[in-house]
Amino acid sequence: MKRELIALGVPESAIRTEIRSRNTLENAVFSARILRREKLENILIVSDRYHLPRAVLCFKTLGFSAAGSGPGRSVSKTPLNRWLYACLRETAAYPLYLAKMRAIRKRSRF
Repeated sequence: MKRELIALGVPESAIRTEIRSRNTLENAVFSARILRREKLENILIVSDRYHLPRAVLCFKTLGFSAAGSGPGRSVSKTPLNRWLYACLRETAAYPLYLAKMRAIRKRSRF
């Protein structure tokens, strides 16, 4: 995504990346540390459109003003069967993440 943003003219200095995470929740938690250190509160999450609701949920739960942007199905290079699988996976994952984020909010140190 970083390469895509740079190719679209976004200055590299405006892009923050996190490379340790293995899943969406870890990405939000690890990124939150970077964003807070830099005193950034408003963020734009760039990902596949089917993934954005869950990613935005995580960042909003951690206290950020978050919005998402990603290509629609019509411009995505993802094959249709993979796109449909991803949409089904996200539909199943979203309620699980709601529960995880509720638990994090209860014990939040963020």
